[in-house]
Amino acid sequence: MSTQAFRAVRTATFGVLVIAGSVVRGAAQTTLLLNAPGMHVTDTTIQGGTKANSNFNTSDGLGTSANTDYSEVRHALLRFDTENTMPAGTRIVSATLTLTLKSAGSDATRTLGLFPITTSFVHGEATWNMRRAGYAWIT
Repeated sequence: MSTQAFRAVRTATFGVLVIAGSVVRGAAQTTLLLNAPGMHVTDTTIQGGTKANSNFNTSDGLGTSANTDYSEVRHALLRFDTENTMPAGTRIVSATLTLTLKSAGSDATRTLGLFPITTSFVHGEATWNMRRAGYAWIT
């Protein structure tokens, strides 16, 4: 069974609300909204099978698909720039991710999972096999 979700990348209808607390004890918390496409947020889709070496960065949509056919499995990769938007050492107390579904298949039930990627990737180079040109994914 396949489940699909797409959204317009260039109009960036998603954002992350980050509540950051200073490393100094008792300092005030600050709310930071990361929602500027290409600046605060970059993304791409990766797909298995025959398209495992394709980069979908120029696509107008970001897609996910769970499928028993390996060549149809797609994952969305999202990167939020916290390095240039908050001071080094800032502790993130909480974060909220909001995604807006633009269109989908007829299956009304779909599960989306969120998994951290601890290895950097380049959205214009990432594929199912490579995280950036010349560098494979570790897992």
